Amino acid sequence: HEYFLINGGGDLYVSAEKPMEFALEHPTEDGVGIGTTRIQQGALAVSSPYKRSWEHAGKTHHHLIDPQTGLPSESSVASSYVRAETALVADAVASIVLLRPELVESLKQRYNVQVILIDKSQL
Repeated sequence: HEYFLINGGGDLYVSAEKPMEFALEHPTEDGVGIGTTRIQQGALAVSSPYKRSWEHAGKTHHHLIDPQTGLPSESSVASSYVRAETALVADAVASIVLLRPELVESLKQRYNVQVILIDKSQL
């Protein structure tokens, strides 16, 4: 098919005849938009420690593991939104910048991506 939309658990890959508009969801408030983006060809990936989290022994844990510690990341980033040409690059960069926000500029240049970071202090 020439035109399609693939939704892989909230990460998107789009090939459309004309741009499609998508809401960017608030990291902690389900169904609340904080902005929009329009995509005709390409991918959008979002990463956040809030969507896949659980309580254990009185502490909140999440699925984003810091490879340096082997523990859930303690990054100050609440959510990352990444637009890229491919879903693979969008997803990888969204996870990386959530764990290591200091890499945003180098990844933007290397992979030609657009990145929005929401810091926990902004919530």
